[in-house]
Amino acid sequence: MTGLIIDTSGPWLNLAVCRKENILAQTSQLAGNRQAEVLPSELKGILSSARLSLAELEWLAVTVGPGSFTGLRVGISFAQGLAMGRGLRLLPLNTLDAMACLPEGHDGCVSPMLDAKKGQVYTALYGPGNSNFRPASPYRVIEPQLWVSALPPRTKIFGSGVMVYREMISSSCPGLTMDDAFPNGPEIKGLVKLAAQRLQEENYLPAAELDAFYIRPSDAVVKGHA
Repeated sequence: MTGLIIDTSGPWLNLAVCRKENILAQTSQLAGNRQAEVLPSELKGILSSARLSLAELEWLAVTVGPGSFTGLRVGISFAQGLAMGRGLRLLPLNTLDAMACLPEGHDGCVSPMLDAKKGQVYTALYGPGNSNFRPASPYRVIEPQLWVSALPPRTKIFGSGVMVYREMISSSCPGLTMDDAFPNGPEIKGLVKLAAQRLQEENYLPAAELDAFYIRPSDAVVKGHA
C-alpha cells in the first residue's frame, strides 16, 4: 500500500512517499515557521518524483507530537483535510517513537530527548530490543538533570535535548552513551519504520479525532486559565 508521511513537529519539514519501508520519494528541509507555506509545494514535488498522484495514495501518516505547538497544528490540519477529502486511512505517529526507531546496533536502552525549551526536554525510555517502538516509561516533559540521573547505565541518549544540555550530561552522567546523531528530531528513516509498524497493527484513527499530543499545555492554554 502506498502512503504519505508528513512531519512538521519541528523546524524541519519531512515528507516521504513510501510502500511499507520502501521510500519512493522524500524531502527534508529547514522550513522554520514557513511550514504551512512550503508544505503544499513540497508535496507536489515528491509526488512528481515518485510519479504518483494524490488519487493513488491509500494511507496518510502524520506526527502528532510532542514538538512545536504551531508546527504540529500545521501538519495535523493539512493531514485532516487531505484524509477527509481523499478518504485516506490516517495514522498518528508519536515523535519520540519515531526517534526511537533510529539507533541501530545498540543492545541497551535508548532515550530520545527533544529540547522543549523552558529548561525542559520531551523524552521517554525505550527498552532494549523494543521492536514495537513503544516506550518502557511514560512520555515526559522534565528537567534534563532529573531525567538523565535516573536512566539505566549505558542508555543511549540523542536528539536536540542532548545537544543543548551536552556539557551538563557529560559531567554528571558519564555512564550514559551520548550520540550526536539525529539532532533535528524524527528523521525520515525513523518515520518510515514507525509508520510501517503502525500499518501492520492497523492503528488507524478517524480524521475528526486526530489531535496534537503536547504533553505540556501550550502558552495560550496556560494564559487562558491564569
